[in-house]
Amino acid sequence: MMKQHVVLAAVAVAAAVLAVWAGAPVYTVLLAAVFLVCPVIMLWMMRSMGADHTERDDRVAERGQVRGPKGPDAS
Repeated sequence: MMKQHVVLAAVAVAAAVLAVWAGAPVYTVLLAAVFLVCPVIMLWMMRSMGADHTERDDRVAERGQVRGPKGPDAS
């Protein structure tokens, strides 16, 4: 999966260079990059925050507070 990210980053850099070469102002290209990178970084941070709950689950299980299925009709 990491290789795919490198390829996508290379395509993005190539598109930025092509846009500047075609006459787009560098400031506009950098501003567009910031607007595109911001949501990607936010998603990455959110994914890394909740990716692993095993330590918490182990502590809860040690105290005997394991939760069952949610809802009245859960079987």
